[in-house]
Amino acid sequence: MNLRQVLGRFPRMFRPSSASEIFRRIRDERLETTIWYPVILLLIESVFISIVGFFVVRWLFSGIQIPYEHVFHLVSLGIIPFTVIAGVFVLFAVSVLIHISLRVLGVRAGFSQTFKAVAYGSTPSMATIIVPPIIVLTIPLSLMIISVGLRELHGISGKRAAGSILAVIGVGVMISLVSLIL
Repeated sequence: MNLRQVLGRFPRMFRPSSASEIFRRIRDERLETTIWYPVILLLIESVFISIVGFFVVRWLFSGIQIPYEHVFHLVSLGIIPFTVIAGVFVLFAVSVLIHISLRVLGVRAGFSQTFKAVAYGSTPSMATIIVPPIIVLTIPLSLMIISVGLRELHGISGKRAAGSILAVIGVGVMISLVSLIL
């Protein structure tokens, strides 16, 4: 997968109707190819974060003599590999949890289809992660597009796809509540 392919799919992943068409087209795509889509998006995002971080640190500390100023710049460069590695890890973790919930619901399709749905469906959230007020709006959109992807790639009903996502969210909320109590 190259940058042109990523940028070609990127805007269409914000519309569930277009996403459905893309999911049908990528049904036979290999997992090794799919992984490059989020990696490239996360790489672009982390470079942007690093550039902004570099100038914010300069602006915040302008006029102040700071020992080891270069450390701040190295930290901003360290964001690049961290963002990519953490982002891909989160996508795999979410895919595993959703795939387990699909198995519980009786769906027997492969993991790569679940990962494709999560990787491509998370596009709105990945694109807006650096703007917290907007990410609150894009998370439901991403969940809806992931549901469309699960429906198209696994050949299941929309209710089953939504149920698997809601099951994962429900378990996450319950674990959070239990950890607050303890």
